[in-house]
Amino acid sequence: MHEELGETHRAIKMAMRWTGASERTVKYWFSGERGPSGDHLIALTRHSDAVLYVLLALAGRHVVEDPDD
Repeated sequence: MHEELGETHRAIKMAMRWTGASERTVKYWFSGERGPSGDHLIALTRHSDAVLYVLLALAGRHVVEDPDD
């Protein structure tokens, strides 16, 4: 998410809008102290390609690009 949103307060606000999480919660995610779970993780996956790809990789599912696209 840092690569997509950056590390500014604006990035925290964007993640808050995407998930409905509090500022403190999002700051924990960005610091790596805690991670999102449940509804927050689904919301992040909906908005962030980076989160989607990491989630798929952790699940052992790899995205293969279709050359015809």
